[in-house]
Amino acid sequence: MMLAPFLIILSAFISRKNAANTQEGAQKSKITIPWFAVIFILVAAFNSFNLLPEQLVKQIITLDTILLAMAMVALGLTTHVSAIRQAGIKPLLMA
Repeated sequence: MMLAPFLIILSAFISRKNAANTQEGAQKSKITIPWFAVIFILVAAFNSFNLLPEQLVKQIITLDTILLAMAMVALGLTTHVSAIRQAGIKPLLMA
């Protein structure tokens, strides 16, 4: 839950640091807002009002689980066995 606020704060920090490094802060740089983080916060706030029927929320959670599984499979399919062999056993043990 703290990922989205952290990303916004980090973006502001980096923007301020970059502005300080360029011409002694004469040129102010804009904050790059991670929009997915803002949308995440809005959806979490909306969900806290319990406006959607419970059955619909359960279906959305099921869809979310399926899509997350698909993303993990896609990551796994792009991993080459040779890269795993090259990394050795330690990363597998950590996983």
